[in-house]
Amino acid sequence: MAEHHKNTGIIKQIIGVVVDVYFENKLPEIYHALEVDNRGKKLILEVEQHTGSNLVRTIAMVRPTA
Repeated sequence: MAEHHKNTGIIKQIIGVVVDVYFENKLPEIYHALEVDNRGKKLILEVEQHTGSNLVRTIAMVRPTA
């Protein structure tokens, strides 16, 4: 069974669907998903790049509406 560790980040900048997230400790790996609680609605961010200074650049994954 996979063990999951909570690694909390802080959103630093939002530009459209691009979101930069700061992590105090270990950076999440590229292409890993981050889960954000957006006022009770779950938003998924996919890590695309490590930009330095403990920041990752992500893309917000938008769920299509039916």
